[in-house]
Amino acid sequence: MAKYLLIVESPGKVKTISSFLGPDYKVMASIGHIRLLEKTGKYNLGVDVDANFETHYINDPGKRDVIKKLKAEAKEAELVYLASDADLEGESIAWHLEQVLKVPKKKLVRITFNEITAKAIKDALTKGRDIDAKKVDAQETRRILDRIIGFRLSNLMLSKLGAKSAGRVQSSALRILAEREEEIQKFVSKEYFEIYLPFTKARKNYKAQYKGTDKKKIVSIKDKAAADKVVAECTSKNFKVGSIDSKERTVYPKPPYTTSTFQQEISSKLGYASKKAMKIAQSLYEGVSIEGVHKGLITYMRTDSIRLSDDFVKDSKALIIKDYGKKYIGTVKVQKEQDNVQDAHEGIRPSYLEYTPEKVKSFLATDEYKVYTLIYNRAIASLMSPAKIEDTEVSIYNGLHKFGITGHVTKFDGFYKIYKEFEEDEDDGKSLPEFKVGEVIVDKDLEVERKKTNPPARYSEASLVKKMEELGIGRPSTYSATMETLKAREYIVLNKKSLEVSEKGMQVNDLLVKYFDDIINTTYTADMEKKLDEISEGSAEKLKELKAFYEIFQPLILKANREANKDKPKPQQTDKVCPTCGAPLVIRKGRYGEFYACSKFPHCKYTGKIDATGKPTAPTSVDTRQVCPVCGEGHLVERIAKTGKSAGSKFYACNRYPKCKTTLSEEEFVAKFGGVKPKFSKESTDTDLD
Repeated sequence: MAKYLLIVESPGKVKTISSFLGPDYKVMASIGHIRLLEKTGKYNLGVDVDANFETHYINDPGKRDVIKKLKAEAKEAELVYLASDADLEGESIAWHLEQVLKVPKKKLVRITFNEITAKAIKDALTKGRDIDAKKVDAQETRRILDRIIGFRLSNLMLSKLGAKSAGRVQSSALRILAEREEEIQKFVSKEYFEIYLPFTKARKNYKAQYKGTDKKKIVSIKDKAAADKVVAECTSKNFKVGSIDSKERTVYPKPPYTTSTFQQEISSKLGYASKKAMKIAQSLYEGVSIEGVHKGLITYMRTDSIRLSDDFVKDSKALIIKDYGKKYIGTVKVQKEQDNVQDAHEGIRPSYLEYTPEKVKSFLATDEYKVYTLIYNRAIASLMSPAKIEDTEVSIYNGLHKFGITGHVTKFDGFYKIYKEFEEDEDDGKSLPEFKVGEVIVDKDLEVERKKTNPPARYSEASLVKKMEELGIGRPSTYSATMETLKAREYIVLNKKSLEVSEKGMQVNDLLVKYFDDIINTTYTADMEKKLDEISEGSAEKLKELKAFYEIFQPLILKANREANKDKPKPQQTDKVCPTCGAPLVIRKGRYGEFYACSKFPHCKYTGKIDATGKPTAPTSVDTRQVCPVCGEGHLVERIAKTGKSAGSKFYACNRYPKCKTTLSEEEFVAKFGGVKPKFSKESTDTDLD
């Protein structure tokens, strides 16, 4: 047995940390939490709401072997270092380990580190402390709140809507998305017109946009007649340059990534979902093999701080001077005063400056290399000098009518030296040729473009994360999980990069807003995050906050359970037949009006629009009733390929997709099953269809 035991959360850290420590140390992973809240007692909460919210935990049945091995090593070790992450969740995991290991308290040492380097680990071992009871209280408060809201609302949703669950943060995020969906549905598009002056100069084509007159600036023209009037009044083919205005502006580098800005930028620049971005960052943090040695390449990726260590700042400035010169040295970014920022970590940065993206490229997967490049360059660029940009606006006149064209040139590149390629708002292609006041511009006939106003855009994963951060909803560790939960519950659908709220999601939000508006809103959720911070700091009490919440919540949930049945729409019987299974169709009411649905739901999930003829629309898929040969649980459904070489042809897929991704071509299906079984027969029963 080793002399010292060091317990981390993730198995991915074990190999990297072990390489820094000698044979006296045994590094093991708890693999996250080792205890679960029981599902017993009142409302199956595992929390006694009538006895000061006493919690009842059980050891995770799936971690029996892990717990057994940890106990054996802890019993023999002289010291046990609890090295779970330095956030509230990590502190809670350390406390649960203390409860389960049952070793003398004098043998337990709590340590934290922000990066997995030899220096950081060895420094942490010299700065041991006790478990922070205040942080544990804050995390347990969060866990109790989430359990109460999640379970009680889930039961309500299941009984009223057939939905699965609604969590505390997820429900507020869903409300943000649903309100945007309502804005889009109510939006009425309006037509407008823009006029452009096309011309050629220095062998390049340009366009100046109509701006109105010096006395009256025109943003847009409301009707075609007004646009045609402007064109008619510009009788001369000669347009003259009336003024050239140039102004210099300063573009400052952005601070190092926080979890939020990281997810936003990885989404916009690389197109990765939040879940994928965080998974890649986790692997870079835990360590990759470089020339046979495991190295953690970045600091902890769940953070809302932009702070950088003094050592990193000092070394980075030396690197900047060496590679680019003193004029490229900038200032250290300071965190703005704002609520809900936990400064336990730094911003996301490289752990080793010497490991440039190009140097480690051959040791990384393509996705890892792209993400690491952004993290590395953003952190270094944040310490570089700002760029100096000269903006130029050229005004071109025809009589009183004014057209304008803008461009810019970079006077000093500053941090652009290493970050220009990642900036989307600056483009050398916008630079203009040389103009002179009084110069005549020969046009190619004015162009009138008909346009229409567009509804507000749906949120993307990146913009939703940004909105959640602005409103103070959730924490860095919850952004990705929130979206994944909403997708799994089928409340939202990712269409290209847009998050669309499903009919089920809108129904869930309607019910939540109607009965729980006092607590399922962005303000209350953000205020609760502040309270959790105050509990972790000792300025608020766990029990007091839980009681205050429950005094509001309990009457609301009781009222909702009493009254929601009255609002549940009853299906209208019809004489129509389901085109998928042959069972009678019913008419149901949804967010967007009435629609056909199969009376055998959930065994048959056909839905269709009610068109002008009153006939049900054809199903997008047909259930063959053949059991999936791979998973043995789902049924194969007949579909039509929409894209690729096989577009328009039939194929068969498991209806448990994406959990099961089995597909068969039409030839494979016929060879295996001989064809499609009848959808329903007299012998069929509901049990047969499960």
